[in-house]
Amino acid sequence: MNSRVAPVGHLLPDQLSEVVTAAGWAPSTNGSRPWRFQITDVGIELHIELPPPVAGDAVQRQALVACGAALFNLRMAIRSHGVDCMVRLLPDDERPDLLAVVEVLGQRPMTPQLRDLTTAMPLLNTEPHQFGAGTVSEALLNELRHSARIEQAWVATISSNQLAELIPLVAVADRSQLSGGSPLIAAIGTFQDDRASRLRAGQAVQRVLLTATRWRLNACFLNLVSDLPTARHQLRQLMGGGLWPQALLRVGVSAA
Repeated sequence: MNSRVAPVGHLLPDQLSEVVTAAGWAPSTNGSRPWRFQITDVGIELHIELPPPVAGDAVQRQALVACGAALFNLRMAIRSHGVDCMVRLLPDDERPDLLAVVEVLGQRPMTPQLRDLTTAMPLLNTEPHQFGAGTVSEALLNELRHSARIEQAWVATISSNQLAELIPLVAVADRSQLSGGSPLIAAIGTFQDDRASRLRAGQAVQRVLLTATRWRLNACFLNLVSDLPTARHQLRQLMGGGLWPQALLRVGVSAA
């Protein structure tokens, strides 16, 4: 973020600092934090620290999903100040690092549901958890699905039988990610696999994670499963073949 101190729209300088800080609470693979924010006369730009091409598609996708999660946090943080915003994804083909422009608009009251999500932002912890034997209720599952649909992505659940097909694709040392407790295995998918879709998936992932946190559920990523090319292809087939898996989550009750 630059050193600009002038207000932008209805956001004062201190509020601008707060919303950028809150955006940075988003989870990212290995703490990479691939995002950068730039304040402009009309709002806030989201930039990505582009991974080198040799990094591979999985790293590129992880970075875009992480930036999408940061974008969702930024939107919610702006809204928490009673201010509306509008997002333009990938606004300039000649600037591949510029992922989004978030324009600050007029005043708009915060809804109770969005306020709950904002309150959950600093509480979110995606470190590997110990899960208890309880299961996620159908009502909560439907809420997680609804959260993803709002951001133009979809949740596909992976059954225990299907999970058994995935486990052989993961190295023996990494199978511990899939064991223990009775968590829900949820894949976040999109119908397309372009950059915009991956950004939308990141926003969906963050809304789903915050919704889970709001209901005191634990959640963590299963990147080792979804990032191996063979495993990702298999996962796509398990999801019905129509969705591209962008992230795989474990969601469940705490073991405590």
